[in-house]
Amino acid sequence: MKLKHLLPLIILFCTPAKAQRNDTAFYEVHTKNLCVTLLESRRNYSINIKSNPYQFLNDTIDIRYKGNTPFTTGICLDYDIFSLAVNFKSVSVDEDTKGLSEMFAVALGFGGTRYIVETYFSYLKGFYDANSTYYYKSFKSRGDYYSQPELTSQTLKGKFRSVFNDKEFAFKNGCSAIYRQKKSAGSLLVQGNISSSKFSNNRSLVPDGQFLDSIIPQVISLNSLSLAAGGGIAGTWVIGNHFFLNGTLFILAEFQKLKAVKETSQNMEAATNAAFDSRMCFGYNGRNFFASFSGRAETSIFRVNGFNMRNSALFFDLSIGYRFDLKDPSFMKQLRKNKLYQAFE
Repeated sequence: MKLKHLLPLIILFCTPAKAQRNDTAFYEVHTKNLCVTLLESRRNYSINIKSNPYQFLNDTIDIRYKGNTPFTTGICLDYDIFSLAVNFKSVSVDEDTKGLSEMFAVALGFGGTRYIVETYFSYLKGFYDANSTYYYKSFKSRGDYYSQPELTSQTLKGKFRSVFNDKEFAFKNGCSAIYRQKKSAGSLLVQGNISSSKFSNNRSLVPDGQFLDSIIPQVISLNSLSLAAGGGIAGTWVIGNHFFLNGTLFILAEFQKLKAVKETSQNMEAATNAAFDSRMCFGYNGRNFFASFSGRAETSIFRVNGFNMRNSALFFDLSIGYRFDLKDPSFMKQLRKNKLYQAFE
């Protein structure tokens, strides 16, 4: 199919919204329902580090830290334009060889179909190096991975999204039970992020055995304050009356202020790197009962003074929930008169 044949489809798929807020033939809104969702997730947190402390020797260090919290349990509450999700339990596996990890995450979001704000805080302590087989003697003799039990990753992030085709497309259909897409639709989007990340340890982020000389100052902490902006595309394919397949992809330019703290000094640097945000979801969305299986991925890249790090999170979520009829609280009547609320509903 030639490009000229695709253009009408692209224009139809991504038409901006007009005066009417939504077309009820395309999606319906359950703002007066309390939606309770149980979450069971398989999570893969990784910190990939590449460094070359001796550039004249062309000796590159390659570390692949992973958090040992593959299974987490949580709950999500959706009401009106508000959403709250908390992961309250995590399970580690193979603790004898990979060590123990502690994880906590909470997310708060609000917004309707045109403007959406998402915020979250994540905390993970305890990592092991999946590349231990290349250098760690205990792995070769006993199968133990090199672990950093005090290595901690903390991220506070806020996202703002604007949907062009909010008249026909409910972006939150794939991640919030408030909306149910009834006809296939999609849209272009723009997104802006602000985030603060801290990766800290009580010793070098790079194992001592990876250095030729322990006298060289080593990075023990990396802090980042970042602003990101970019765009993406999202769409939902409705299968039958209640099943759907949802996909999202964002590509962003991230402007970072970085501080690398070493044993004897510190380096500060401003940088521009790429960031990615994607999601795929298959689910069932009925009148009251809903369920979905989704995969999500986020990636940020940091580079400072020859020290390169990629922070990634890959989630596989199984969600099962129900919409409960709820009498509208009295305070909601006053809240809906607020101009800020009306801008986001």
